Amino acid sequence: MRPTLVVALGGVIALGGAADAQEQPHRLLVIRGTVTDSVLIPIPGVLVSLATARTYMVTDTTGRFVLADVEPGPDTLHVRARGFAPRSFRMMLSDTTDVGMVVLRPGLPPVLSLSVTVSDTVARQPIAGAEVVLNERVIGSTNAAGVFRLEATPVEWGINSVLVRRIDTCPALHSP
Repeated sequence: MRPTLVVALGGVIALGGAADAQEQPHRLLVIRGTVTDSVLIPIPGVLVSLATARTYMVTDTTGRFVLADVEPGPDTLHVRARGFAPRSFRMMLSDTTDVGMVVLRPGLPPVLSLSVTVSDTVARQPIAGAEVVLNERVIGSTNAAGVFRLEATPVEWGINSVLVRRIDTCPALHSP
């Protein structure tokens, strides 16, 4: 009968462990800090995010940020601002953290490298002369092989638009 008693006791221990786990709720963290320039002037409007979270925020007028409801564990804090070099920090998040002051230094604008190949979807032939437009400005056109390449061109911080269009010169569409 002792083995039965041991099994029953083991079952009680397992249930006790499950009850203990339920009593301790999953704890979320808060990450805070201040972003400044190299002469310690706070920078408002800085994008601050964590790699594993879908949460981000923008610093307030005093350069402060607070990321709430953050999961514990390893993560990377990303700090980005127009006109400044981006910074990233690997962190082990185990407790509410004040990262202190994050200093950003002036940086180059982001650049775009692009390769576009344009072809007719029916005839599967390359389309030469298709215009490539970046942020509402024509930057070139496709060559005889239907290819356009752009190397390391400065672009705007944030969202940029690229449009490839073919201007049809069919006489039926353009009457004198």
